[in-house]
Amino acid sequence: MRRLLFGLFLCLFFLFPLVSCAETAEELTDSCHYSASDTSKLFRLTDGKTKQIFEGRANRENWIEITAPQGKAMAGLYILWKGYTSPVTMEVTSQTGEVSIQEVNAHFLHEYIVLPQAKKVRLVSTDKKGTLAILELRVFGEGHPPEDVQVWQDAPDKNDLLVFVAHPDDEYIFLGGTIPYYCVERKLQVVVCYMTCKDEFRLHELLNGLWTAGCHTYPELLDFEDKLCSQLKTAYKYWGGIDAALDGVAQMLERTRPDVVITQDTNGEYGHGGHMGVADLSLRIIRDEERTLSFRPQKLYLHLFPERPIMMDWDQPLTDMNGLTSLDLAKQAFACHVSQQGYSHETRSGKKFRFEVVSHGMFDNASFGLAYSSVGDDVYQNDFMENVIPSLP
Repeated sequence: MRRLLFGLFLCLFFLFPLVSCAETAEELTDSCHYSASDTSKLFRLTDGKTKQIFEGRANRENWIEITAPQGKAMAGLYILWKGYTSPVTMEVTSQTGEVSIQEVNAHFLHEYIVLPQAKKVRLVSTDKKGTLAILELRVFGEGHPPEDVQVWQDAPDKNDLLVFVAHPDDEYIFLGGTIPYYCVERKLQVVVCYMTCKDEFRLHELLNGLWTAGCHTYPELLDFEDKLCSQLKTAYKYWGGIDAALDGVAQMLERTRPDVVITQDTNGEYGHGGHMGVADLSLRIIRDEERTLSFRPQKLYLHLFPERPIMMDWDQPLTDMNGLTSLDLAKQAFACHVSQQGYSHETRSGKKFRFEVVSHGMFDNASFGLAYSSVGDDVYQNDFMENVIPSLP
């Protein structure tokens, strides 16, 4: 009996630290003390309103200082940066008084920064011609950050699936449950690439949508010009010519190295030249065996493509998602694109429609065609990854 109790004690002893480490971090945002080079807008840092921006003054050094509450230590900062700006230096004072310095804001617009049990953190803009601009800031203690905190990962050198679209929200309206199904249900490595997105607030909507859809790999942003047009040649004109667009997409494919590419309709869904462009570029690059690529995808699917059609089922409940389907998650992700809700347009024939995520509607987001394959035709015609041979990184 003593041996049994002793064994139970050992199990609990070794299990307890694991349980403790898995606890959700305490949020310290409201109990910290804040100061800044310009205090007039300091309240905007933590007011929960992302459209009220804390922004320092131009042409001067700007800084923000955060001090942990008495008896507590800061273990993580979650910062929503206004945009991709000049580097920011972070000075961290630990509980023991040691000071470390590092550069931040080099990568992710929504950035979670792990801290070494900090007593004080000071953010300083290193570009005196610029400003220190933050939409929102949250502070956490030890533990895992809550689920709504976006801890992004860089895309690896090799990906299973690339979702390539013209604009943020196209990935849900026209490609349906692709992202949540392959990220959440299949747990494959998915990266999303956007041909255009220069609006800062739409970038934040884009990230919120991807996180909601279950994609935690930071997207590729090609940063070409976004203009409403109804012809392919006009889209190429806005993008600096077909050669510049081809080079940009080819380099993106070589960076991400996807086995399968999913993109839009050659007819632009409702006749949008940008949608035509991403489909045309994908066809030109992947189908052209004479083009030199360090890596060529095994398959290319186009939305509504008539050749070798397949039909996806976005209405099956996902495992461990309480009955939600991939289309349900796609709808939730699209709802994150607040600026696009209720937006209406019309087809070339003059038929008006509203952007929404529905299966088997005007722009059937479950219907695709296999435009290129180096691994044969699909047999079951219900899975983008059918026949794919796992390739080396």
